[in-house]
Amino acid sequence: TPTAELAAAQQKWESTLQAKPDWQTLTPLAATSSSDKTKLQIQDDQSLLASGPPSNETYTIETEVDLNTLKALRLEVLPDPGLPAQGPGRAADGNFVLSEISLTSKPVAADTPVQGQFLRIEQQGTAKQR
Repeated sequence: TPTAELAAAQQKWESTLQAKPDWQTLTPLAATSSSDKTKLQIQDDQSLLASGPPSNETYTIETEVDLNTLKALRLEVLPDPGLPAQGPGRAADGNFVLSEISLTSKPVAADTPVQGQFLRIEQQGTAKQR
């Protein structure tokens, strides 16, 4: 049975769905391809431009993001006058195929070396554990 509290929470949740998302462009820190023939270049506008012969490959893009505020991921593909048929892909007709997109996260501090401290504990009495 719906309660007044549940109805208010439902209404609040529904109002967040109507709000336009505040999309933010992520700043790539590094971008690599699984193909050694492809080079990914980070452009001034933070977009990536792939060059080299097209192939089946996996791109890995590293960035920093606040996971507490991340709600969606949007991938935009842009035409480019330097690509075949002005792109966005590198195929002869400017096409590309995206078969999968995934997101993996880890804490930024995961790369920070762990610094330990030693603590010496001495137990009083005759029942000391060795």
